[in-house]
Amino acid sequence: MTWIGNLMNLCKFGVKLECFGVPLRKALLLAAQAGAQGVQFDAVGELSPAKLSESGRREISILLRSYNLQLAAIFCPLRNGLDTSIDQEQRLIHVKQNMDLAFDLGSKVLALHAGQIPQEKENSRIATLTESLTFLGAHGDRAGVSLALETGLESGKVLADFLATIDSGALGAGLNPGNLKLHGHDPLQAVLDLGKRIKLVHATEFESNGPGRTAREVPLGKGDFDWNSLMVYLDQSGFHDYLICEKNEGTDKATQMINGLDFLKTLNNFGS
Repeated sequence: MTWIGNLMNLCKFGVKLECFGVPLRKALLLAAQAGAQGVQFDAVGELSPAKLSESGRREISILLRSYNLQLAAIFCPLRNGLDTSIDQEQRLIHVKQNMDLAFDLGSKVLALHAGQIPQEKENSRIATLTESLTFLGAHGDRAGVSLALETGLESGKVLADFLATIDSGALGAGLNPGNLKLHGHDPLQAVLDLGKRIKLVHATEFESNGPGRTAREVPLGKGDFDWNSLMVYLDQSGFHDYLICEKNEGTDKATQMINGLDFLKTLNNFGS
């Protein structure tokens, strides 16, 4: 695929609040000052469903509106993947509660690491993962909240083919180009394979210093990944939702994340 026509300039851009390293209220202010349209936060601690009362949820909604921000997504950390049968019921209840929290706060996306899709010979894990996602997908269809399963451990095609076996429009992908490339998969091909399944994009970039060396996270645009092409592929796939800028390594994560936000906005506006 080549650069054809103009981008529609319809993508939206957000930031991961944890990268600011400050409390929620201050992080929202910094996100607004940086020009973000939306934010993502981890549902942990005081921001977990169990800790956020009805009044607490209203307060966060008011704060978001006061800064003219949307909640692009909530990230739900899990100790074990959705393919694990031990404590499966409690895990599914926890994820469901996070989906309800997302709905209460005005977000349509819950992001999480579901675990690697098992090989066919691992029938018990496949059955557990299918059962988990069937339950959560049905709840998402009713509630209007999608699950964005983080990409990387498998190719976009493997994930797309697996999701196609479950009858739910709420099951999708959180495309992470850096994570895909880190595990030897082609992010651009993943966009083609996942298409309408992409619910969210986590913008990260990694590069290796040579064969056999551990890859390291670099600021967006400072590696060798073709972000121009990714924006075109996303546009032509019909994706016009959030790209979440984040920087998880280094000493100046906030500044590098904001620079990444500006970088992606420049690409999005190019040719429009």
